This record gives sequence, structure tokens and C-alpha cells, in this order.
Amino acid sequence: MTSLEVGLSSETYSHLLHNYIKSKQLAQAMKILEEMPPSDISFSRFLQACVDRGDMDMALRAWDLIDKKGHKKQAILYNHMIKGFGKQGNIKEAFDLIKEMESSGLMSSSDTLCNVLVTRSISAGRQG
Repeated sequence: MTSLEVGLSSETYSHLLHNYIKSKQLAQAMKILEEMPPSDISFSRFLQACVDRGDMDMALRAWDLIDKKGHKKQAILYNHMIKGFGKQGNIKEAFDLIKEMESSGLMSSSDTLCNVLVTRSISAGRQG
């Protein structure tokens, strides 16, 4: 029986998600994200946790889930992904997301570009 069949509230889902993220159990958090109603806050928290841990594979799973659930991607969600790709040194993916973001009608901010440049500089410093 899934949590949805039991009828958990949005607040309960949010607490479960928060606790799994806090305890660094991203796979369990992803399961909750798959079951719960979509929200910008939940996706944002999860993507930020993935970026903080350098787990862009998990972030991409959540990114795909946003589309699967028919949820509109907001600038904050793009910024998390752009920052994550920048931290990995994957500048092409980061700039591709900036283009996608702008083509969907969202404007990139100086924060968006700064995420790419700063995280890339940090990554380059670690490698050099």
C-alpha cells in the first residue's frame, strides 16, 4: 500500500521529505517526491540537496519528474540545476538550461549566470 492510498496530507509529505533530505537519504526522499503532490518548495529543497551532495544523477531524476507530473519549472528550480552543472564543470549543460529557461519565458538573472561562473571557477581552482 502506498502513502497515497493511506491519504497522507501535504504537510506530512513535506515533513517526511525534509527528514529524509536532512538525514542524507536522497533515494528515500525521491520516493516521497514521486508520491506527493508537486510543489516548488519540495522540488527546490530536493534539488538543492542533490546539488549540495554533488548528485546530479538524482537531480536529473527529479528534473524529469517535474515534467512527468506536469508541474511548471520555475526560475529557482532552473537555478539549482544550473548551479549543480556548474559545480561539476559541465558548462555546456548549464548554458543549455539557461537557453531552455529563457525560451520557456523565464528570464535568467545575474544570479543564474553567477552560479555558472563562480562554481566553474571554484571547480577549476580545485583541479589546478
